[in-house]
Amino acid sequence: TGTGTTGTATNGTGTTGTGTTGTATTGTGTSGSGTTGTGTTGTTTASAAAQFLTQSYQSGLTEIAASQDAAQKATTDDVRRFADMMVADHTNANAQISLLAKAANVTLPGSGTSTTTGTSTGTSGTGTTGTTGTTGATGTSGTGTTTGSTTGTSGTTTGTSTGSTTGTTGTTGTTTGTGTTTGTTTGTSGTTGTSGSTATSGTGAATTTQTGTQTQPAAPTGIDYDRTYMTQAVALHDATVAAFLSRADATDDTATRDFAKNILPLLATHLAMAEEISASIDPAAYISIAYRHGLKEIALGTVAQTKATDAAVKTYAARMVKEHTAANQLLTSLAQAKKITLPSLSAADQAMQADLNRLSGKDFDKAYMSMNVIVHVGDVAATQAQADSGTDAEVKSFAADNVDTLQSHLNEAKTLYDSLQPSFPVAAAASNAGEQLLAYRAIQLGTNDAVKKFALEMIADHSKAAGTLFTLAAQQNIPLPNVPPAEFFLQHRELSMLTGDEFDRRYATFNVSAHQTAVALFTTASQSETNSAFKDYAATNLTVLQKHLTEAQQLVSSLPAATGGSSTTGDTTTGGTTTGGTTGSTTGSDTSGTTTGGSSTGGDTTGGSTTGDTTTGGTTTGGTTTGGTTTGDTTTGGSTTADPPASTTTTAATTM
Repeated sequence: TGTGTTGTATNGTGTTGTGTTGTATTGTGTSGSGTTGTGTTGTTTASAAAQFLTQSYQSGLTEIAASQDAAQKATTDDVRRFADMMVADHTNANAQISLLAKAANVTLPGSGTSTTTGTSTGTSGTGTTGTTGTTGATGTSGTGTTTGSTTGTSGTTTGTSTGSTTGTTGTTGTTTGTGTTTGTTTGTSGTTGTSGSTATSGTGAATTTQTGTQTQPAAPTGIDYDRTYMTQAVALHDATVAAFLSRADATDDTATRDFAKNILPLLATHLAMAEEISASIDPAAYISIAYRHGLKEIALGTVAQTKATDAAVKTYAARMVKEHTAANQLLTSLAQAKKITLPSLSAADQAMQADLNRLSGKDFDKAYMSMNVIVHVGDVAATQAQADSGTDAEVKSFAADNVDTLQSHLNEAKTLYDSLQPSFPVAAAASNAGEQLLAYRAIQLGTNDAVKKFALEMIADHSKAAGTLFTLAAQQNIPLPNVPPAEFFLQHRELSMLTGDEFDRRYATFNVSAHQTAVALFTTASQSETNSAFKDYAATNLTVLQKHLTEAQQLVSSLPAATGGSSTTGDTTTGGTTTGGTTGSTTGSDTSGTTTGGSSTGGDTTGGSTTGDTTTGGTTTGGTTTGGTTTGDTTTGGSTTADPPASTTTTAATTM
């Protein structure tokens, strides 16, 4: 038996598997982009003209309400008379505003609040920014497995002896590789941002609200009530005049421009009357108004020393600066002693100064002197009232010391005003303005239906003629003054004190004289005016003025004559016509019985006498005297002319 050698098993060597490491990819979301919205800017349609109408109408309502109350409660005749005038004039003015508003589709306030619909400014739209995309999820790490593949070699048996032993098969080598499989999960894409919304164009959110606070005089009664009402009237009319002066030069709407310019002389007259009455009945108001008028004279005088072309006007301006500066120093001391805060120039004062500055040459001189006549008339009246019956001893003393100086200012202002001849456009504008100013008084105070009808015709015709003139002047860059013509202002002041038949006669007689003046002015311009546009304007309107003159003459003839024994005294007329009216006895004109540079008309006298009319530099026309005597008509530098036999009315034409 052979002996075999035990085989030796050789272990197989497996190869180690190598796995690839997996890489996780991070998903990236796309950021959303919102579109920025752009809002369209809205356009406001509540125009300056519409605002002017609503504010003016509301101001009128306020004045009417306060004045209706004052007409019942006031204790002073002048205050009651002024209150009645305000009710009448602002009612008429508001009626005109209503027509303008209706034509312009503007809603006016009814009981204190007005809403003007317009388009608001659109809010600029801002788009919402898109939301940033969500970050993708991280990929899962993979695990790779590699199996070793080497098998061990079988052992070999060699032997010579009997029997054999088979070698043990080698164990298969096993190696497990480790690694990561590449990650395959991709991050989710980010959500796209929401687009921004576009802003909507703004629409009609803008409203203009006028709050109609009815400024009523407070609890005081008696003279304190009167003083309170007049103080409020001054403040309200000052603001109103400033607003109307601003609108008078507007270029965006001719309808409201023409309305403002046509009614400004009336509103300025209201303001002057309010200041005069307030300063006459209230010592504290006297100090404040006198001081402010002094500031106004100083400011205007300073300008006039440079801009005036007439040497006498320049000299007068220098005098105003000097003497009102001295007076204001005294008023300052008086105010300090009484703890009264002195005012600065008011809104209307500043607006009037700016309006005057637009003028030049002889037109500037005429307007400057007109303003001086108007201011000094009120100053003299108020100062005389305080000197005569003032309740404050120091104010009374100051007034007594200064009344003669102010009267001298007024007299010189009248003389200079009468001597100045403006351009045709300015003279024509003054004629139109003056006729309308007086017509408002006739509508209120006239008792004869024919007188009232004539007054309405004057407003209609002269406002139309004025509108045409405004347009022509604007086209040629020729400024027209907005101050009242002094001669019409003074006549308005006198007419305001009259009633009944006396008013009717005086108004009608003055209209004869005024239209004679206008006919002469327009006749000359239609023949010799060098500006062709104004020459044509004069020719076109001359026929209307001649018609007015004829109607005024017929109106005077139709009115009842005054009975003998009645007397009209103290007519104050400058630069135009002094009309005594048809009275039995007319004595004097102005405060001294002298009319300078105008016409003195005695009127029809029945059973009485006309005495002492003295006219310098103008024309005096004698009236028809029945059963009485006309004595002492003296004319210097002019002519005295009897009426035509067919006329029973004494008239005289003057040229501004």
